[in-house]
Amino acid sequence: MFPLFKEGSEAGGFLSYEKVSNTKGQAMPVCMSARYQVRKDRLELCRKTVAEFVTYIKANEPSTLLYMALQEPVDETRFLHIMIFEDEQAITRHQSSPATRRFVETIYPSALEPLEFKEYNMLGYKGMDVIEFD
Repeated sequence: MFPLFKEGSEAGGFLSYEKVSNTKGQAMPVCMSARYQVRKDRLELCRKTVAEFVTYIKANEPSTLLYMALQEPVDETRFLHIMIFEDEQAITRHQSSPATRRFVETIYPSALEPLEFKEYNMLGYKGMDVIEFD
């Protein structure tokens, strides 16, 4: 397993995922973000890696309910990923995928600082079924 979901940029262990449930006892989705900045000389490689990563997630991770990779338009070296996982088992499957291994092997050494991961409680959601783009 890779240390993907550490709180902030501090060293330490994985975030602990307690089973969160709603008032009906149903497991609640886990919402997360990842923020990072890459070196300019690795920008195109990182963009390609992110695109391949999202393609893999779409095809192979049905319990990853949402995965959105964003790039800042003003400073293209800065990225933000928004993720919603069905439950903590979905996070474990995501972390152990071959695509995650490739992502880590490319993005982590390209990052100017350690990736910053945060977990959020979902207060509301409105989404689209499909957003297609190149």
